[in-house]
Amino acid sequence: MNFHSYKTNFLPPELQCTGLHKIYCLIAGAALLAVIFLCSCWIFAGKCTNLKKELAAARKDIQDLAPAYRSVKDMQKEYTEAEELYREYTAIVSQKQELSEMLLDLNRIAPGGLWLVELEMGSRQQKADSEADSAKEISDKDIIMKGSTDDLSAVGIFLTELGKLPYFQELALDNVTLTSDGMSFQVSASIKEVE
Repeated sequence: MNFHSYKTNFLPPELQCTGLHKIYCLIAGAALLAVIFLCSCWIFAGKCTNLKKELAAARKDIQDLAPAYRSVKDMQKEYTEAEELYREYTAIVSQKQELSEMLLDLNRIAPGGLWLVELEMGSRQQKADSEADSAKEISDKDIIMKGSTDDLSAVGIFLTELGKLPYFQELALDNVTLTSDGMSFQVSASIKEVE
């Protein structure tokens, strides 16, 4: 015969299984905290491993890109040097264009019987007059025109026409000398600053 046995707890309800219930709750809480701690450690370790891999890949990329970076820096330096050369070139070209226009205008205004034989530009030392021993400074924007003529009035006409040109701000007839072929003269002028 099979007898069913029943366990009966005759303790008052406040004393029934209170100790075991609290122990079970503490064990479950501790187990849950341990599981959470282990999972967070596992996730943190995985992230650290991934970050180490990414850092190693980034370092490798930096080493691979270092020659390209140096070449880009060299190209930037060459580009700035080329820009500077281009600015100098355009300045020289524009100056030559202005000078060629000025020479064409000088040719246009020179009266008949007057020949320009020499043009000097730039800074240099020149004796002022045969009487004076002091030397006057010629700046980069000064031009000295030497020429010859048969008639002194042609020099006057030339100076008047030079004054009408937009290139010059100061004109001076430095000297006129008689030669076997006629007269030679020297005119100095200051070129206007272009704004």
